[in-house]
Amino acid sequence: MLLSLTFVTGSAYDYMINGLCYNLNEDGNTLTVVAERENRTPSYNSLSGDLVIPRMVLVDNRPCTVTAVGRDAFYGCAEITSITIGDGVADVGNFAFKECKKVTSVTFGRNVKRIGYNCFAKCIALTSIEIPSPVAILEGETFAGCKALTSVTLPSTLTELGEGEFDDCSKLETIIGGENVVRSGRDALSDTKWFYNQPNGIVYFGKVALGIRGDIPETITIKEGIVAVGDYFVCSNYVYHLNLPSSLKEIGNHGFEACRNLNNVTFPANLEVIGEMAFDAAMAFTEVDIPDNVTTIGGNAFSRSNAIEKLTIGKGVTMIDRYAFTSCTGIKHIYSYPDPDDVTLGRDIFSYGPSSDCVLHVKSSLLEKYQTADQWKKFMPNIVGDLEDRPDVPAGKKGDVNGDNAVTAADISCIVNVLAGLEAAETYQGRADVNRDNAVTAADISSVVNILAGLE
Repeated sequence: MLLSLTFVTGSAYDYMINGLCYNLNEDGNTLTVVAERENRTPSYNSLSGDLVIPRMVLVDNRPCTVTAVGRDAFYGCAEITSITIGDGVADVGNFAFKECKKVTSVTFGRNVKRIGYNCFAKCIALTSIEIPSPVAILEGETFAGCKALTSVTLPSTLTELGEGEFDDCSKLETIIGGENVVRSGRDALSDTKWFYNQPNGIVYFGKVALGIRGDIPETITIKEGIVAVGDYFVCSNYVYHLNLPSSLKEIGNHGFEACRNLNNVTFPANLEVIGEMAFDAAMAFTEVDIPDNVTTIGGNAFSRSNAIEKLTIGKGVTMIDRYAFTSCTGIKHIYSYPDPDDVTLGRDIFSYGPSSDCVLHVKSSLLEKYQTADQWKKFMPNIVGDLEDRPDVPAGKKGDVNGDNAVTAADISCIVNVLAGLEAAETYQGRADVNRDNAVTAADISSVVNILAGLE
């Protein structure tokens, strides 16, 4: 629909067209819907009833596509009852419809790719929502405080739920889709009826372990196929053992913070990210071995874990954020494989940490770099070039094919599935080749049998 134009001078917007305000984008051909009254609530005085964001309007007698809804565009417009967003819109900005308290329905255009932070927060009459399929990320608190919301449909394209996504949505009971979500921020779903309807134990959503309902067990085993542990997964002195699946790629921020009795954890070979404060104050750790696939160690990831004596940093690490190992006073040996030129270090990663007799072991070819590199040179004169490349052996114990930190008959079943063509050998990151002869054969089954019998 092409709408008539009113050009406005001396205002915060370029045009007013049939009651809506627009700014011309930098390309000169597209428009963003903006607020009539900046930094004021409501952002429009006159809007009520059904709000329609058009796909296209006329500007100077030429058609311009409406491609975005700007930040705060309709903040506090309490008399709007429904919202229809045109097919031209790709971006719906932060706080765009916050506190539109009478809105009962929202219809997105088919090209919406981004729905911003706090976008529909406190739309207290909204009862259901369907997120369109181009959207990959919900940035946080998008629907926080939507107290009447009972059902949500999520697209297969969605991979991330932001922090507090459905906070204070206590009536939200039905969630359809979201099977490809691989990251979840703090309290994304924990304040919903959906969460409280889950059985006791680990609560999963998509490919993420969100948290635990009911009593905290001494041993936590996260199931295979899960790729991320959500932010703030658990904080408890009752956790002693943690079994991570081979599929895991990310441990979220504060994931196991202050699990003070948690014993050493075997990190899976596929792990890529250890989040901020993920194991802060893990005081029972004596050894930390960072696999080679890990690229990022978050800020304070292992801070205050003062029982750690041995630290190994895999060759793939490119970022160690601030205070990652601060107050780790017990470290006696650090085995660091990366080229220091390839690693970005945050502030004081070893502050209040290893004593002066801690030995830093590095590859001989990198010795001079470590001796002069910022933060690493503090270990002089105890930097020695005695490392060689680690052998390419999958993480975990021999015979533990499925990565559950135990050798059982289930591991034999995994090898049988590989031999029968039901699963790819790559599924187990090389662990199916138990005897290390570079092939998966019946001989590997024999090796597991021998391990179970105590012969190996």
